[in-house]
Amino acid sequence: MIHKATQLIMESFDRHGVLYRVTETDEVSAVEAVFDVKAGPEVTARFLSEDEENHVSVRVFGLLHRIPAARRTAALEACNELSEKLRFFKFCLDPCSNVNVETDLPTRTGDDCLGECCFELFVRLMNVLENEYPVLAKAVYDNDDGQKNRLLLRLLDELHRNPLVLTDAGPALPGDGAAGNTRRE
Repeated sequence: MIHKATQLIMESFDRHGVLYRVTETDEVSAVEAVFDVKAGPEVTARFLSEDEENHVSVRVFGLLHRIPAARRTAALEACNELSEKLRFFKFCLDPCSNVNVETDLPTRTGDDCLGECCFELFVRLMNVLENEYPVLAKAVYDNDDGQKNRLLLRLLDELHRNPLVLTDAGPALPGDGAAGNTRRE
């Protein structure tokens, strides 16, 4: 069953041209929108509604997956740092060692603004993860005794600052003189 809040989110996303899909079970309906984080993963933001009230939970499950035991403390510290820094989103390390991102709308959000509030949260989520993903990546992949991990972090940072572009001739970096460079979305 598609709940009222889900319908309001769909209408707002349609107005703003956001691509999404709707999933539903007997209890929950969800709007799922996907976006890429530069030098990071593909992210699915889920806007979950469980009843006919305007109760909406926003979740990103598995931003980072199966963090090794040796890196869990660093990941948890990074989650705490981001949760303290950012006002709208909570970063969590779940029992399966995945990093999740969470927020909820106020339960009395009116029909007239619920969809737009969700759209604003979606835009903020994209911006936050674009800017803050390196904090989590460093916590998980940085290893004081590992030369390879430091190199990987430098490469991720370089890709973040100068994304790879694709041409008909293959990959090229911006400004290398290759004609017709376009960024692959």
